Amino acid sequence: MSHDLQIDLTPAPAPAELGAEWTALEARARHSFFVSWTWIGAWLAALPSELRPCLLRARRGPRVVGLALFVPGRDRSLPLIGGRGLWLHATGRPELDAIAIEHNGLLVDANEPDVAPAMLDHLCRRMGPWRRVTLSHLQPTQAGTPAAPARASTRRRDDASWVVDLQAVRASASGYTGLLQAKTRYAIRRTRMACEALGPIRLTVAEDRAAVQEAMPRLLRLHARRWQQREGGSSFLLPFTQRFHERLLPSASERGEVQLLSVTVGPHELGHLYSFVHRGRVSFYQSGVDYELLGPKMSPGLLMLALAIEHNAALGHQAFDLLGGAGHYKKDLATHQETLSTVVLEQRDWRLALEMHLRARVLPWLRRAGGNAHDWRVGLRTWLGRIGLGLSLGVLALAVDACSDEDDAAIVARSATQTMQASR
Repeated sequence: MSHDLQIDLTPAPAPAELGAEWTALEARARHSFFVSWTWIGAWLAALPSELRPCLLRARRGPRVVGLALFVPGRDRSLPLIGGRGLWLHATGRPELDAIAIEHNGLLVDANEPDVAPAMLDHLCRRMGPWRRVTLSHLQPTQAGTPAAPARASTRRRDDASWVVDLQAVRASASGYTGLLQAKTRYAIRRTRMACEALGPIRLTVAEDRAAVQEAMPRLLRLHARRWQQREGGSSFLLPFTQRFHERLLPSASERGEVQLLSVTVGPHELGHLYSFVHRGRVSFYQSGVDYELLGPKMSPGLLMLALAIEHNAALGHQAFDLLGGAGHYKKDLATHQETLSTVVLEQRDWRLALEMHLRARVLPWLRRAGGNAHDWRVGLRTWLGRIGLGLSLGVLALAVDACSDEDDAAIVARSATQTMQASR
């Protein structure tokens, strides 16, 4: 029964106090690595000091049965409209949320199924100064939305997440590659043969904290070299992302929650894979691969992931999670798909009505004007750039015309002066 729950939203306590409370509840919860104190504690330690999260806590009697952290801040989804929002285990600022939390959710006691909906309902009914609450990339068990109060509405966006069933890998008579489509099998087999021509393929695991910290700079070097050649850059190289992982790695290594695999081919370094391990689920997070070693037609990333999947199947893990993202290789390597849901709870007021109108009528026009850019901001910049270019050309034409006028005037003045001098 939810009526005897005590739920409150207060400023988050000091990390030491919150950490003890969080880890105690973790032992009674079903949650992903991204909601463990390893991730959450590192995130809190890395956040800028001006950001002060709020703690949503549920108690049944003296017992804590639910915890979640929300960061308040200015809503930046559309300019001019403004307002403030709350973000679950995120900030609403792209440069800080680039660490890409997935399988997000409230940390709740596994024996208390009514707690998560009650906590969200409590938050909705007391939104107060916040016009929007964003719950990003919820894991499937928490993707259900609360019954919104009369003055609130709900939006939901589903994204694909790709997973390899390691039990199916172990049961396959032809191994992991036997579960893949012919095109993917061929790419992996061809790359393996190219590697073997250079020397034996060797997979090694960083066994302790020192080994992880020694291998990570090599991963970063290869990762940065790859992204120097690609437009937009990598979020993994952003200053906040690096600060976050510097805090995450020591504690995660000590708990055995980091897996850093290195692949060599004879004397050559092929690359490194950075993953998290939590309750039988391995979540592939990032990589550094030497794409120049074998040439442009090979697929070293596919081969390394296939080796990692086979390695983790042999260890007895249950799932290899390729996580979300648009990379087609994830779909090619996965045995099935899961869904991560982003749920947005919004107050119904004039700002929401205006925003819905802008999203439905104005933003599509901006995208078309900006060359069908996926992000409205890109479309707006392109559109303004075209207007700026048109204005610049007009100003340039006027300037050239003005310069021509000034030159003509100078010529006339000089001619008149010469005429006067000649007549004297």
